[in-house]
Amino acid sequence: MLCVEVLINGERRTTAGLKSAECIEATVATIPGLEKTWLRVSGDVLPESQPPADAHWLTMDLSVGDKVEMHIIETDNPDAPKLSRFDPKAAASDEIPYVCAFCGKDPRETEGMISSPRAMICRGCVLYLYQVISEEDVNTSV
Repeated sequence: MLCVEVLINGERRTTAGLKSAECIEATVATIPGLEKTWLRVSGDVLPESQPPADAHWLTMDLSVGDKVEMHIIETDNPDAPKLSRFDPKAAASDEIPYVCAFCGKDPRETEGMISSPRAMICRGCVLYLYQVISEEDVNTSV
């Protein structure tokens, strides 16, 4: 099957592939103002007789000078992805966990989840977002 092999500075980091994958993406993103750059390898999966799921192979920070190589290869032995869902409407009967749409933690790793019709968010992310908003309110009122 077609797979995406990713090397960083000549070292193989993952070979992303899955027969049930609808797509696989390898993205390098940067935020110049924060001097932050990262690589993410993920995709969408269509498990048999189940709603779609998210596949995740790799996320890592990159530094100035890192060399990122991506190769399209054929192999029957790709790395297994971590599968998850964050859409609570996806009524699934398989073992793929529902996760926080912000941090990716599943309910066993958090102190609870809040669900909307389109996504789930954990208590830790709600508290973090509250802190950010509170700090912004304090900074703008000074």
